[in-house]
Amino acid sequence: VSLTLAGCGGGGGGGGESTSTTGVRVLHGAIDATPIELVTDTATTFQSARFGESSGYRALGRGTHLLTLYPAKTRTDILLT
Repeated sequence: VSLTLAGCGGGGGGGGESTSTTGVRVLHGAIDATPIELVTDTATTFQSARFGESSGYRALGRGTHLLTLYPAKTRTDILLT
């Protein structure tokens, strides 16, 4: 299981504009893995992402966040944090 994140502090105009959000996206690329759930801090961000599925971007507020991957519909076995 892999989780890749990228963020940018600029507004994309090259002028160093600040933005108050960034985006997170899930791509399930593990053929033999169960569906997954992404929890951001304490809220479910994505539910039941299956192999080959890619979510759209979800906005996250600026700052530090705890991202945790679980098998879908359970929060007992952490896959990645």
